[in-house]
Amino acid sequence: MNEEAHVDVAMTIYSQFGGNHSMAMISGTAVAATKEQNGTLRFKHMEGKTSEDKVINFTKISLNSMNEYDITFLHEQQGLYTEQKTLTGISADNLQQVFEDETGLALSL
Repeated sequence: MNEEAHVDVAMTIYSQFGGNHSMAMISGTAVAATKEQNGTLRFKHMEGKTSEDKVINFTKISLNSMNEYDITFLHEQQGLYTEQKTLTGISADNLQQVFEDETGLALSL
């Protein structure tokens, strides 16, 4: 993987997640591409709750080796991150629905 490939992967995830519209709906901030796994999009957002009622306000979406996505929901407080739930093997066309189902946050009107 070349030096900038993780940015391309993150931009693809961003687009498949709904881009600027989805980020605006959840007050997405601190959006970043990281080199984790094969490329990761991470962002902070308004508080939601997992299906187990755990508070989350930060999400990472990573491309895995099966060309599917792994989504990790976290709670961030004062720079400390606590993993609340991870889902693996999510297809691109299910990213938005899985996020909405797990957080209770709407990505569209």
